[in-house]
Amino acid sequence: MFEPAKLPIYATNLIGRVRECAEITHLLAHSTRRILTLIGESGAGKTRVALEVAKALEETFSDGIVFVNLAPVQDPAFVVPTIATALDIKERPEQRLLDRVTDMLQQKAMLLILDNMEQVSVAAPDLLHIVQGTEKLTLLVTSQIPLGIPQETTYPIPPLDRPPTDGYRNARMLAHYPAVELFVNRFQSGQPSFCLTAANASAVARICHLLDGFPLAIEIVAAHSPVLSPNDVLLLLRNHLGIQAHQQGRLFSSRTDILNPILDWSVRHLPPLARDIMHTLGVFLGGWTIESAHAVLAPQKSLEEVEAALALLVQKHLILSNQQPDQSLRFTTLDAIRSYSDHALSQSGHAPAIYERYADYYIQLGRSSQPAQQGCDQQLWLQRLETEYHNIRAVLHWSHIHDRERFIALTATLGWFWRTHCRLSEATLWLEHALRQSEHSSAQYSTILYEAGIAALMRNSVHEAQTYLQQALEIYQDAGNRTGIAETLNELGTLYCLLDALVPAQATFERCIEAWKDLGNVWPQAVATANLGYVYLLNGLYDQAIATLREAEALLADAGDQVLQGSILTNLGWAAFFQEDAEAARDYFQQAIRVHTAIDSQFYLPEQLEGLAGASSLLGDCEHSALLLGSADTLRGALAAPVPAMDAQRLENIIETVRRQLDGTRFTRLWNQGASLSVEQITAIAGAELQSVHAPERPPPCGTWAAYPALDA
Repeated sequence: MFEPAKLPIYATNLIGRVRECAEITHLLAHSTRRILTLIGESGAGKTRVALEVAKALEETFSDGIVFVNLAPVQDPAFVVPTIATALDIKERPEQRLLDRVTDMLQQKAMLLILDNMEQVSVAAPDLLHIVQGTEKLTLLVTSQIPLGIPQETTYPIPPLDRPPTDGYRNARMLAHYPAVELFVNRFQSGQPSFCLTAANASAVARICHLLDGFPLAIEIVAAHSPVLSPNDVLLLLRNHLGIQAHQQGRLFSSRTDILNPILDWSVRHLPPLARDIMHTLGVFLGGWTIESAHAVLAPQKSLEEVEAALALLVQKHLILSNQQPDQSLRFTTLDAIRSYSDHALSQSGHAPAIYERYADYYIQLGRSSQPAQQGCDQQLWLQRLETEYHNIRAVLHWSHIHDRERFIALTATLGWFWRTHCRLSEATLWLEHALRQSEHSSAQYSTILYEAGIAALMRNSVHEAQTYLQQALEIYQDAGNRTGIAETLNELGTLYCLLDALVPAQATFERCIEAWKDLGNVWPQAVATANLGYVYLLNGLYDQAIATLREAEALLADAGDQVLQGSILTNLGWAAFFQEDAEAARDYFQQAIRVHTAIDSQFYLPEQLEGLAGASSLLGDCEHSALLLGSADTLRGALAAPVPAMDAQRLENIIETVRRQLDGTRFTRLWNQGASLSVEQITAIAGAELQSVHAPERPPPCGTWAAYPALDA
């Protein structure tokens, strides 16, 4: 079920690590070691080595290789959620996420690369729990320090080999040293005609020796100038390092001591804007765009000036750039450089203003995403928020401590993102903080209550949800907030459905529909109408259910919400099934699968397969039904979509009907056969004539639960 994220790609080639890569590859491919930690200082090249090893092991791990970037994660509590996100594993209310991840990886022959673990090494016992609870999973970790857990093997990543003295003039001999090879390669990026000669060999050797073979320092120095010779660079470097050592009253005792002066030296020679950006970009966690750099770091400059400054920093090997699917550029930097920048920012006196702009940028991003809940751009905005989530989380941490108003403002915008991505624990954490910090009379307090109510619903804490939602409704009513009233009524109607209180559910959805009609907002009116149709379905009023669901379908004609459209078709299928119209039921379920497949959504596929199984049983094809049921059961586990309590008896009846028509051995064989099929195979067997289905889609925004009965009750 996994579709691993693509491994990061670097524009430059890896130099001088042939022996290390071969040894690490052998350790992972031909031994029982399942936790291997690459140890080295920041900037030593651990990540590059891990990725090179991953390329060599692509055929070794049948379930793939997944890269998890932990550099932006500052809180150990978020290590497991970050791993789960990389694996597209969704949280379930009845199970710890750590156990959920362990269960999902139990039989996976997979290599999990955990990059930059040192600042969250307290979470190492969680990694051990995952490894001990699985049979074939292997971890390749990069860290500045050992994890200190059982079963860990450490492998040091040393500096690059360099000349033993600074007196070599033999260019041919020097070229064989990896440190020299790296310097020459990166120097040629700025001066393509450069080659190692007797005239410059000694200077190159001395530079590499002075930098102790430290790869990041070599890259920065080599990219310093497109016009200076190695002899010029050596002179400038010696002068700068000599001054630094004199000021500190000692010689450099480690490669970290060398790196910061090298960064000072490189940054000092940058143009003013690029230098200012280097001294402030440490505010970002997980990367940034030209737009966010402009808004946060240099709002007084033009966008074009910021873009040019970032391009120069890429050229100087101080930051990295990569192109996003929408063709825009996203920038990141190595952890050592970010730490340098973060320290510079903290010493500058500008940190408060920078952090306020940083918070305001992501608050505005959250607010801008709100209209996307109701249109065709849902997935685009969800992906954008996911890409920026490390920054969003950093703003939550900062503002929770330093700026209550900004914290509450950002929290109020994130509910739909959290629930759509099933981040139940994190949503609860931040919403509870916001409830404690909000003034009860503020407009945002009702929004936080509303979001907390939905989060409680997702955790199956129905009575807690009812308390929050009723409080939110009262505040909205006192304030005359008609939109808030309508939204909360929809959630309360859903809650009554989960409590099997169908009479108040029907009345609440009817009030909700009228409220949306008065507001002239068609999409949420369609949602509430679909929910009302579902209540009729639960009540056994199938003709009314069909009429109401078709009314919702008509309202959606111009809304472009294929998620809701597919869910309505699914419920129409159930209405036809209960009316014993097997052919109509089959057609509705197949249409629903087609609609959701068009947006790469699998979350509702188990329920649709169960409906097809029911229709097939009515048509007398119980072997087909058993296959579909087995596949649906496996998909429910993989997608964290257990059968809702209100639908459990319906499914049990279908299973028993099919079981009675087949002998026990044949039923079990067909069930197991269906369970082993791929998504593509089972949809072909379902007769839906589908294109291949891709990665599982997360559940849609809550507030539409009754229209989406696949969601857990």
